[in-house]
Amino acid sequence: MVESYGVTITELAGGNLLAGSHPVVLYPIVVGLNAANDLLAGQVLGRKTSDNKYYKWLPAGTDYSNEEIGTGDGSKKTFFATLVNPVVSPGSVVVDAVLLDDSTETFSDNGKGGLIGSAGGDGIADYATGKIVVTFSQAVKNLELVNADYTGDLDGTEVPRAILARDTDASEEDVNTVAYFHGEFNEDKLDWNDASDPQIADAKRRLAEHGIYVKKIG
Repeated sequence: MVESYGVTITELAGGNLLAGSHPVVLYPIVVGLNAANDLLAGQVLGRKTSDNKYYKWLPAGTDYSNEEIGTGDGSKKTFFATLVNPVVSPGSVVVDAVLLDDSTETFSDNGKGGLIGSAGGDGIADYATGKIVVTFSQAVKNLELVNADYTGDLDGTEVPRAILARDTDASEEDVNTVAYFHGEFNEDKLDWNDASDPQIADAKRRLAEHGIYVKKIG
């Protein structure tokens, strides 16, 4: 049985997305305007936290490298900065600089907000705001840049939340449509947006937590 919650539903031709007898639940959604949002039924969707509209699921944010967060003066060890593109993926932050003795200290991210220097320095990262503080083991050499690499722009679409039930073109404007929020679905008929196998496996786990069960057929 299809529960439509007041939305007129046109069944998918052949039911090729569906993969079992489990009842499906559809809710009305808004697919947000985006040049890439000319979508087919079966697209896995995420929801932006800023506008609560739905977009293509993006399994990861955007990688940024060599973002300048400070410049050494030969005496300064501690640097404060705000990364340009939060929200930041936990575990993705790397900071480095050349020190007074011409060695390079590199900070790795422990995924819990801690930055650990390769030469004994330490620091912290606030993933939500992008604010970071690092203290090197010795002063950064004069005029040497302190650079950060990280994965940012996490906006909510990295969390899979629904499966689009109808072809929807939102490339020119927002579109009211419907999406599946519960049911059993054929993995091979879904659009995973070129995600890797590990990313798809993680998405399937996350979807199952919300009652969307994805499985192989045949």
